[in-house]
Parts: sequence; C-alpha cells; structure tokens
Amino acid sequence: MSTFDLWIIVLSCSAGTFMWRFFGVLFSQRINVDGWVFEWVSCVSYAMVAGLIFRLLILPDNVLESVSLPIRSTAIICGFIAYFIFRKMILPGVIVGSATLGLLVHFGVSV
Repeated sequence: MSTFDLWIIVLSCSAGTFMWRFFGVLFSQRINVDGWVFEWVSCVSYAMVAGLIFRLLILPDNVLESVSLPIRSTAIICGFIAYFIFRKMILPGVIVGSATLGLLVHFGVSV
C-alpha cells in the first residue's frame, strides 16, 4: 500500500466522521433532549457499561485472567463510589475504576 493510498483512507475516514458531526450540529436544535429517544439511548449505554463491568468481573479474558477477583472487585467498587460522588456521571467512574485496577496491578497489591 502506498503513502497516497494511506492518505486517501485517512481523509475518507475523517470526512465520514466530520459528516456525522455536521449533521449532529445541523439537527441538534430540533432534537428534544428530554424525550423518550434520549432516555432510551441513555438506558442502553448504561446497560452496555454494566454488562461490560459484569463480564470483566466474572469472566475475565486474556491478561485480566491473571488478576485476582478481589483486585478486580476493589477496582469496580472504587468506580461505583466515584460514579456516585460525581453525581452519577459514568466517565469519572470508569476512569477511577480503571486507574484503581492499573495501580493495584502495577504495585502488586494483594487485596
């Protein structure tokens, strides 16, 4: 694959991404953020994160198998605490849970 081909791929992907952002800005004034569609999207996103957390806790895959259940559980509990401290915002919970897991594994803490 030549450099030109790679640039075409990058520009095509960028155009696709910015096209959807443009449509989002264009239609954002017409969307009811308190409507049932946004409520459904919010519920689905929370369900996906909850399913991922459950899967990582109970059925870890690859490298995560070497991490003990108490360490994984501690990281998830810290993530939930951060979730509630930051007024039920999912991003701080995910960041704190991930950081806790990384620190516990890095420093070899046995919980």
